[in-house]
Amino acid sequence: MTDLDDYREGDWTPVLVGWTVVGATTLTGTYTKIGRLVFWTMSLVAATSLAAAAATSSVTGLPFTAGVNATGHIVDSNITDRGGVLVLGATIYPMTIAATAATLKGSGTFSV
Repeated sequence: MTDLDDYREGDWTPVLVGWTVVGATTLTGTYTKIGRLVFWTMSLVAATSLAAAAATSSVTGLPFTAGVNATGHIVDSNITDRGGVLVLGATIYPMTIAATAATLKGSGTFSV
């Protein structure tokens, strides 16, 4: 049996790197860490639109560094699939996201 001697939850602030943003943004994130497993979520909201290009856009600010490469997913406010993400270290790399959605929600897990 394993004891839950390492349980943490909290907030983090996503930082957009290389994104095209139109309008003011509200960027929020949460995490829950249970042992070596981290569950993360993020909400990216712009007044007009957000766009990301694969290989040139990322989200930094995760409070933990992934021990191995991990994946996650992003949807828009209409629950339309906007593609998967790759988590390398403490950085999230999205697939290309066209400038159509003003609200994006992402989530995933990784181990530390």
